[in-house]
Amino acid sequence: MMRIFGCGVLVSVVYFFGLGITIHVLDLNQMTSWNEFGDFLAGAFSPVAFFWLVLGYLQQQKELQQNTEALKLQATELKNSVEQYKEMVSVSKQQLENESIKAMTERLEREKETKPDLYMLNLGWSVKSGEQYEYNWSVFSDGKTAKNISLTFDPPIGEYSSHFFRSSNGAIKLPKNKINAGDVPENFRVVLTYESILGYSYVSEYHYEHDMNGMYNLIDSADYQRTKI
Repeated sequence: MMRIFGCGVLVSVVYFFGLGITIHVLDLNQMTSWNEFGDFLAGAFSPVAFFWLVLGYLQQQKELQQNTEALKLQATELKNSVEQYKEMVSVSKQQLENESIKAMTERLEREKETKPDLYMLNLGWSVKSGEQYEYNWSVFSDGKTAKNISLTFDPPIGEYSSHFFRSSNGAIKLPKNKINAGDVPENFRVVLTYESILGYSYVSEYHYEHDMNGMYNLIDSADYQRTKI
């Protein structure tokens, strides 16, 4: 910008200097009216005004070109920033996935270590007196602590209906239950629910069938896991 301005000033000074010499050499007549003076000024300054107009146009073109280059540089920097941001997002996403997988693996390992194993087997009577059976059934355990243990018999068998135990780390003995032979159901279902010390809930179902001698054989079982409470 300063270069164009300096060039304009230099050309203007040379022009007016040359104009003064020309007027002096040609010994032009003096102006006799304001109209002649106005015509003189218009003629004298028109080339300079046009010259500065051209310089202004050139300067504007140069500034537009510089602005265009600046915009291109900004666009390139923005593109590079977007690419860097994408890389950062990709790295962060991968880190989160790795941390999530690690946390899930640790949770599964911890759950495996603390999961109690409660189970039931074939059920029989402990004492038979005439037409009456006495049952002393138990829920067996692997020794790991279980909490909020619940047993539900469907249909109920004498005193065996619903039982709840706050916690246990061993076998659970149900109360004695005396039933007349005529009141013994043909089959029934037991739903066993319990939790680990981490708060995960488990459900087991057992289906039993009567063998006509007061004994119950396990014919089917299934285990489920609920979500963490």
